Amino acid sequence: MIRLVLAVVLTLALVGLSMPAVDRAGTVRTDERVGSDVAALDCAAAALLEHEELPPPGTAGPRLIVTLSLPSPSFTWAPVDYVVVGDAFDSGTDEGRVVAYRVDGGAERLVHVDAPIRTAGGDPLVLRGSGEYDLALTLERDASDDPVVVVSLP
Repeated sequence: MIRLVLAVVLTLALVGLSMPAVDRAGTVRTDERVGSDVAALDCAAAALLEHEELPPPGTAGPRLIVTLSLPSPSFTWAPVDYVVVGDAFDSGTDEGRVVAYRVDGGAERLVHVDAPIRTAGGDPLVLRGSGEYDLALTLERDASDDPVVVVSLP
């Protein structure tokens, strides 16, 4: 009987000691996944700018769809607090070329995008909650006739 009690106590102690590591691993795993999706958004915006023709004024430009997957909170995934496309935090970056995200339990990440990006309407695009978000990237002309990639929800 004493062996059984000691085995249960030892098992509970080991599980208790390992839980912070499991939580941290979930945060790191989620951070890497969201970071990878944000990098794909950056690459897609740069590809539009480099490989597509700028449309004539008044016509729709070439478009790409990029999917951001925000995992559901679980034992192995941490919840994502937010993903923001555009300069919602006044980071002082050039032309709002920033995507910010924060995973619960982690630090806020700011990713500077190489291509000139804007959001439809000019306000930052904020994604919250789990799920898959399709983002439409469209090559357009800005007010000064320069190329810009507009990010919107389709």
